[in-house]
Amino acid sequence: MAMHFYYFYKRIFFPDILQTAAMNKSIRQGITFQGKWNFTSFIFVVAGLVLCFYFHLWFAGAGIVVLFLPVFLAVRGTDIDFSEKTLRKWISWYGIRFGKNISFSGYSYVKLRNYYSCHTMGCRSVNGTYTARTFEILFGGPDLPGIIIVEIPKYEAARKISEDISDKSGLQLIDSFQDIILKNKHMAQNIRDLLR
Repeated sequence: MAMHFYYFYKRIFFPDILQTAAMNKSIRQGITFQGKWNFTSFIFVVAGLVLCFYFHLWFAGAGIVVLFLPVFLAVRGTDIDFSEKTLRKWISWYGIRFGKNISFSGYSYVKLRNYYSCHTMGCRSVNGTYTARTFEILFGGPDLPGIIIVEIPKYEAARKISEDISDKSGLQLIDSFQDIILKNKHMAQNIRDLLR
C-alpha cells in the first residue's frame, strides 16, 4: 500500500493547500486526521476494467481489479483523544475502521520535523530522482520511541497543526525545522560579516 498519504487537517483551510484541507473535532475532545484515496491504485483499477473488455485478457483485468480495489478504497487516519491521552492509528476499508490505540501519557513533547521523501514511493531518502519536502508531527519523550501522528506537505499547515496539538495536549512544542532556518540565517549573516 502506498505510504505517502497526506493527511487532512479538518479545521484550518488554506486556499493553496487543498490536499491538506481541514481538521475535525471528534465527539470526544480530540482530533481526527484522515487521508485520501490512493490515486496510483485508481489508475490500476481503471486499467483492469479496460482489460476486462478484451475477451482474451478479461481474467488479467479481473485479477488487477480484485487486487487493487481494496487498496484504492483504503483510507488511513489518526484519532487523538486528549482526555484519555490515547492515539488511534487506523485504516478504513469500505468504511470499516481497523486500528489500535496507543497511549501517549508518558510523552513530554510534540515535535515538528522535516525530511525528504521520494514522491512516488514515500520512502525516506535524500537520493532519488524527485524529492519532496514533507513535515511530520510526532509525540516524543526521553527514552521513548517517537509516535508519528501525521505527515503534511506544507510547513505553515504543519506548524498550525502542531501548535494546536501542543495546546490541547499540554505538551511542549519542539520545532526542529524552525531551528534549522534560524541557524542558516545566522550562518549567512556571519559569512556576510566576515566578508566585509
